[in-house]
Amino acid sequence: MLAVAVLAAVSGTWDGLQEGLVAWEAFGFDKHFTVEVKVGRETVFHYPEGTSKAVPPGYSKAEVTVTGASGGFLQQVTSPFVDYVMEGRDPSNPAGHDTRSVSRHDLLLRGGGITLPQLAQIKGYDTAELDGWEGIRPLLDAWQSTGWDVNFSVNAGTVEETLFTHTEGSVNMNSRLLGASLSKWPAAMTVSGLVADGKVNFEDKVNKYLDWWSKDPRDTRSNVTLRHLLTFQSGYLKDGEVLCANDPSADYLKCARELYESKDMSEHYVAPGTAFAYLSCHLQFAGAVAVAVSGLNPKELFEKYFYEPLGTNSTTWGQEPFLNPQFATGITTTGNDFEKFLRGMLSYKFLGREVLSYAERDWSAPPVSPCGDGWFGHYGMGHWFDCLGYAAGTRAGSSAALPQYCLDEDIQGGPGAYGYFPLIDRKRGYYLQVVLMEDPSCRSENPEYLRAVLKPITDAAVAGKSIPSTEELLAKGGGVTLAEITDIYNCMPPQCTPPAWPPTF
Repeated sequence: MLAVAVLAAVSGTWDGLQEGLVAWEAFGFDKHFTVEVKVGRETVFHYPEGTSKAVPPGYSKAEVTVTGASGGFLQQVTSPFVDYVMEGRDPSNPAGHDTRSVSRHDLLLRGGGITLPQLAQIKGYDTAELDGWEGIRPLLDAWQSTGWDVNFSVNAGTVEETLFTHTEGSVNMNSRLLGASLSKWPAAMTVSGLVADGKVNFEDKVNKYLDWWSKDPRDTRSNVTLRHLLTFQSGYLKDGEVLCANDPSADYLKCARELYESKDMSEHYVAPGTAFAYLSCHLQFAGAVAVAVSGLNPKELFEKYFYEPLGTNSTTWGQEPFLNPQFATGITTTGNDFEKFLRGMLSYKFLGREVLSYAERDWSAPPVSPCGDGWFGHYGMGHWFDCLGYAAGTRAGSSAALPQYCLDEDIQGGPGAYGYFPLIDRKRGYYLQVVLMEDPSCRSENPEYLRAVLKPITDAAVAGKSIPSTEELLAKGGGVTLAEITDIYNCMPPQCTPPAWPPTF
């Protein structure tokens, strides 16, 4: 998740700009430069001198002067940032949940970001002749050269074929990677396989299949349906902890019941369908429904409803003997296997159009509150209805409705904590995945920015068009803002100290 701090960027407060310029210089984009902001005749901000003053009353405009920087890129990201500060807004916090924060969409519409081709220029790459899929390769080389993501592959394709695969560093399409929350989307679809088989219905109550689930009408949990579990709206607001969860050979249903009866799970819940909560328990209980209905243990369940239909021979859930996995976090997979999943979904050959169309709705739209996390978007079934930074600048915060441009884009995404980022673009008919596994303490969230800058470029490549102009890319969300560069800087060494990574398997 985005880690940008709230840096109090109200009129006359310049901490966010200072942080961004420190990050810009630390990454070597420019050296020995100055940025001066003048209001009238008075300098209210100066980098690197450290001048920071309140804006005199009555002023709404400022003059920004950048010297010693090349290419005009620093001026490009700085001027819109200052404009928002002068308006009393907070452009340093695109993950904010209030009206003072500024969404990345609005900031980029004003030109306040750097595109991937521009980043390549900053890093010394010649971008004059780049075009199509082959033109993307040097852009990914440039991204890696920043150190923001080091070992990764990018893969895209349609229902007919793989269009593009490119590897940087040591993580290729055959590398077996821990996925953490990457698990949620395929796990939810595995459970949905029983719906496609006609064995259950999304609207069935859980207590129809689990005899230990409450049937007491005074207990709101008696109304929880399979859909509530898969959309993370079961009403649970906190994950419980049980010792059996750490035993891969434990009886899955008995352990699920123990989780259900644990103190935390019995005390922290609201009415189903009223609130979204990003927790693991929903899928653990959905898995219990699938196990109870099918009579299969989890290993057999994944074999029948995921591995065999898709041919994903290098994917597992949990640890041997795979009898008691965490459905929401337990996946180990490869880029090649996950591509089979994405293509199966895109073509509707996996599960079918009726089930997938039902699963891919904006299920957490208002009046559900919160509707999502405020950053990645709302929620479908085990995955995000993608809309990066949707809550910023809204009164409703994370309970805000998705803006129309995100609804129109219809992007379904399922990133995990280690940075693996897959998505399906239904509008344009293709899938895209950033395949990697970064250290969860450092550099684990940067792939969301690679997804952001790369997506409009891949849109063009899929359509057989040239790489769009800077203005077009920024208008489509294809840039990183100064605040996001700060976020990346704060999530990398030496600001944080990563352990040896990745582990061996």
